[in-house]
Amino acid sequence: MVIDRPQIEDVFVPRGDFSDQNIYIPRKKYDDVLASCMKTKTNIFISGESGSGKTWLYEIFFATRKINFIVINLAEIIMYDSLFCMLEKKILGSSGKIVKNEILDVCYSKLNEKNHTQRNPSFIVFDNLEHLESIGIDPRYKNELILLIHSLDNRELSAYNIRYLLVGIPSSLKEFFSGMSILFEPIANRIREVPTLDGFEVSELNEFLRKTLVEKLFFHISNSSLKEISEYIQKVTDLIPLRVQQFLFYLAHEIMNNCKKYEKELLYESSKKWIYAHYSEVEIVFDEHFLTPTSRVKKTNQVIFLLGKIDTSNIFTNQDLIGLYRKYFPTTFKKGTINMSMIFSGLSKGNKPILKKINNRDKFRLVDSRLKILINSRLFIGEKEVIYKK
Repeated sequence: MVIDRPQIEDVFVPRGDFSDQNIYIPRKKYDDVLASCMKTKTNIFISGESGSGKTWLYEIFFATRKINFIVINLAEIIMYDSLFCMLEKKILGSSGKIVKNEILDVCYSKLNEKNHTQRNPSFIVFDNLEHLESIGIDPRYKNELILLIHSLDNRELSAYNIRYLLVGIPSSLKEFFSGMSILFEPIANRIREVPTLDGFEVSELNEFLRKTLVEKLFFHISNSSLKEISEYIQKVTDLIPLRVQQFLFYLAHEIMNNCKKYEKELLYESSKKWIYAHYSEVEIVFDEHFLTPTSRVKKTNQVIFLLGKIDTSNIFTNQDLIGLYRKYFPTTFKKGTINMSMIFSGLSKGNKPILKKINNRDKFRLVDSRLKILINSRLFIGEKEVIYKK
């Protein structure tokens, strides 16, 4: 009997392909909130770092419930004079042909024509919301977004049963709209936030490994080996779904090239190829700040090491790092004070900073979440609490 074995590329498709929902791992706690939002007739906000599964979440949620929606990719915003023009082009296929104060009425009407079940609303999805915060982007786009949200309070427009779904990296609506001369409460009352998407639960990862490596690719991997793979993936990916899929893509190829036999060494070979393929550009940022260990840069290198140990939220303060410093470098910590503010300032400057300060507050985040994976795979504690690069 010939087994119909799918191609590895058909199994690990982290972007844009939802044809095989059999390998999709339901994110129940998020699905439950989305289902609740459908009942309360509210707009919705979904956040999470790149690769956390935001697009898979809403696309499969809508598809399984036959909810009509259209996606507006805000990464293309610089091509349009306004969000209104963008809606006109994406929904109607034209631009500049309708008077601005009539655009919403025509767009909502057109979108509603495709809504085959009036029990559910139609959704306009603004994805990649973070692009409205990019350097050089006109702040009026945010004001237009507020106008669109408030437009649904209009009696005539509300009859179309249209809602907005905002999707992006910003960790909260309050963070996204901070700094604007508006009252935040009226916006918050019209949008419900789904808890920020984080990585897989361990149980979800284990189920994904079974569905892909065993059931789809038919690799004969023992339960103990699956556990070994799971524990390794937890360490290097933060369980972010996109990273899990990327890593497993390379691991699957290593297993295939090893006569379809899994061995522990293949984990390390997969890591090398994964990092080379997806992390080369952030290595430049990393190498600019990690310096040859000397007494002058010793603490800076230690702080860079600690940036790989922050929790999955990737947002932290000076005090968070001081707590980690005490844990990992107790001897150095006892010898004297550490000027964490000065080190943070240095890591936030230059053409290729590692850190980004959030809204002029004492909170920071990595400029690229992939840096955390790179730090964990490169830096180790040696003798006398000196950090070295592997």
